Amino acid sequence: MISTLHMRPWVITDSGLGGLSIAARCLQILAEFPPAADPNPTGELVYVNAVPRVDRGYNAMPSRQERLRTFRGLLRQVQRELQPQGIFVACHSLSLFLPELQEEFGEGLDLRGVVEPTLDLGRTVLAETEEDLVIFATPSTVAESVYKNALTTEHPEWSGRIHEQSCPELASSISADAEGSSVQALIRRFVQQALARIATERPVSGILGCTHYGYRAELFRAALAEHGPPSSRILDPNASVAAALASMVGRPESFRFISPYPIPEFERQTVSGFLHPISPAAAKGFLNQEVREGWSNEIQKE
Repeated sequence: MISTLHMRPWVITDSGLGGLSIAARCLQILAEFPPAADPNPTGELVYVNAVPRVDRGYNAMPSRQERLRTFRGLLRQVQRELQPQGIFVACHSLSLFLPELQEEFGEGLDLRGVVEPTLDLGRTVLAETEEDLVIFATPSTVAESVYKNALTTEHPEWSGRIHEQSCPELASSISADAEGSSVQALIRRFVQQALARIATERPVSGILGCTHYGYRAELFRAALAEHGPPSSRILDPNASVAAALASMVGRPESFRFISPYPIPEFERQTVSGFLHPISPAAAKGFLNQEVREGWSNEIQKE
């Protein structure tokens, strides 16, 4: 048997805690359907919160250059300290940087993100139905317009059916609002804003373009059912991403959560409440957070 001490872990990272939903679903899949053999055995699965400080989230950074510089610094820190065999970027906004980071980190490191699985979901909707497509995402993801640009470059005729809806502050509100009433009001407003820009009465497929949003997918579905055309639906890429990740990571023997700063208690309780029904192991690992405050300083030096 190979000692887990010599196994290189898989790392999941996100600009916050939304990607924990993917980690939890991945662990759930592996618990329910363990692989007969582990082609890529790992001693552990590690989640790294990519936000350097509690008061310095990526959406608050003033420029794309600063977001890229900060994330590059985080990846360098993870590579030095954890020496992973792969890093999965469970964040739509940060995944947009991967083409610029592949040259530095691609050699000997499996570096992947959520953009391509989300594009596949959009392609299926647009190719196989007559539905309009709405991508609900953070302001930074919408500013890049990567999904609409990629899909319309492939098929210019799809342009009029693709819509992007920015959802400011929604991700942080989901982490802070355990009861969900303020989140429900925000989601209803964003859904109504998106629908107001769609001239047709075709059914709508809404894709959740932020991993945080999967925690409240049912509120998106309720809002779309209330205000949208009949047969409209919400699609969450997190499920297919988790299944793909489970096929890569083997069967980890432990799950760890690392953050450059202590997660505030209200956020710990809210997010662990989302995680526990899916994977008690993910919830436990998250609550047993490993705080590496020195990482924040090192990231700033990059």
